[in-house]
Amino acid sequence: MKVVTKIVPVFMLILLVPLTSYGQQEVSSLEINMKYPGGDRADYHGTALKIYQDNAKNPFKTMESLSGNPFNIPLPIGHRYKIEVYVNSMFANVDYVDLQNGNEKLQLNMPTPGSIRLTAVYNDGDTPIDNATVMIKSDDGAYEYWTNSTTDNDGNTIRFWLQPTIFNDDHYVASVLIGNDLSYNYYPIRILPNVSQDIKIITPWPAEMPPLVVSVYKSPYQKISKSDGNFVVQAYNSKENRTAESKVNVVGEAYFSSLKVGSYIFRAIDLNDDKNVEWGTAKMIIDGKQTSVQIFENQINNVNVALYPRIYNATALAQNEPMHQIMTSADPVPVQDLPLKQFKAGTLARDVKCNDAFILVLKTENGMPACVKSDTITTLLERGWISIHDLTTIQMTIDFWCEKEHPPSQFVHLCPLPTRPT
Repeated sequence: MKVVTKIVPVFMLILLVPLTSYGQQEVSSLEINMKYPGGDRADYHGTALKIYQDNAKNPFKTMESLSGNPFNIPLPIGHRYKIEVYVNSMFANVDYVDLQNGNEKLQLNMPTPGSIRLTAVYNDGDTPIDNATVMIKSDDGAYEYWTNSTTDNDGNTIRFWLQPTIFNDDHYVASVLIGNDLSYNYYPIRILPNVSQDIKIITPWPAEMPPLVVSVYKSPYQKISKSDGNFVVQAYNSKENRTAESKVNVVGEAYFSSLKVGSYIFRAIDLNDDKNVEWGTAKMIIDGKQTSVQIFENQINNVNVALYPRIYNATALAQNEPMHQIMTSADPVPVQDLPLKQFKAGTLARDVKCNDAFILVLKTENGMPACVKSDTITTLLERGWISIHDLTTIQMTIDFWCEKEHPPSQFVHLCPLPTRPT
């Protein structure tokens, strides 16, 4: 029994010794010194390292930032290392070192930064965009230049000093922003070592905006008139600065012809009110495609969209009620957005889209759009609810859907031509 108790701990000690020595590797220090071609020390800000050991495909160590230049890295000896250097997410250089015994030094030659100055212009290629914000990022979005630039009266930015793009896929992206909601990205931007470039960015935005009509409504269907007050519409830019003002005419419309591209808030104000109470507001991004804006009274704008607009069935013809869509109770809910919703979103009344088998008409009273069944056209005309200036076009629409639903033998009887009331 005594022999057994002495052999067991000795055997365990023999097993432990090799495991402990395998887990321990002698570590040495690798000093990395980065220099530009002229011998100056390179800026270490924005520098990252990927260190590969021997023939490994995955990095042995990744350093997202450095604390200085030169920089010491502790590494196990007895290996060959590949050191990849990235500056501002762009590949900068690669070198190799055998770390066998004692401390080693590695000098990495870094490419000299290049620079760009950007000029932002409108789509005519000449008119400068002033007071726009321009930011520079790497193509992967991991790096952003330490400061943005605001364009001057000539559309010029500051000069950006950037790490050169060595790999073919490496590039920078310039974003031109007007306000908070309108931006244009320009790429690829490639930087050459120790070379300064000037680049013109032609944006898709027009230098001259088309006239903008702002309509002010006192109800979902009717614009304000002179009897409702003395109204003006004020336009505010994204910085809440008032840039323009237009008086509302007798038909409830205000006109703007000198606005620039950007985000705006349009406020309708009643000047007859001592406190200049705000009647309603509308927000819009103007990029040259918009020609109209609608402002509705605040109280109407706050109504739950589920309650308005409403869908009326055919009995609405008999009452003096607002007509939005005339449908039988068996008609399905249309797939297209309701006409009033399209109109409020900025679609012109004549451009509103109706669902299959429905026809677009305009109310005589206020020009508001409605989608109706073909068999109600004549009744609506007789009662003066709608005004149709081109019955031929309406008939073509009726013929198309009627021919689709009925065989030709029944077409003449089921699809009559709507007659204009005398």
